[in-house]
Amino acid sequence: MFLTGLIILNTIADILRSMAMNSEAIARIDAKRLWIYFSISLLSILFGILIEWKRVLKILKGDLKINWLMIPTVILLMISLTPYTYTFKFVGIASFRHIPFGILFAPMQQTHVLLMIGILTGIMLVRSLKNDSVT
Repeated sequence: MFLTGLIILNTIADILRSMAMNSEAIARIDAKRLWIYFSISLLSILFGILIEWKRVLKILKGDLKINWLMIPTVILLMISLTPYTYTFKFVGIASFRHIPFGILFAPMQQTHVLLMIGILTGIMLVRSLKNDSVT
């Protein structure tokens, strides 16, 4: 599990390193950037799922139980899969000083914050399918 997590983290780091982030690239929405963003989001969700590997094994053995946590998980899934370029396009550059939109949208314009949301989404996804303590 440790090696798999390390491979996922290195893949995300390599993708982020290969992306050229300049001012005109932020505003541009093309198929290549959308695919890169989507793959980063999926890898961060997979890393979150990997954190809960004991629960995943129980779910794969057939011990599945969906609970109320699925609702916020779906909301976070939509947020984590929404490219930050769409946030720029529809909201503009949000600042924390602009309440309430700045508080909601300013963090979503940072790739690193969206990576954290993706990891949280993966953890919550597993916990929404299996709601008991793991020993």
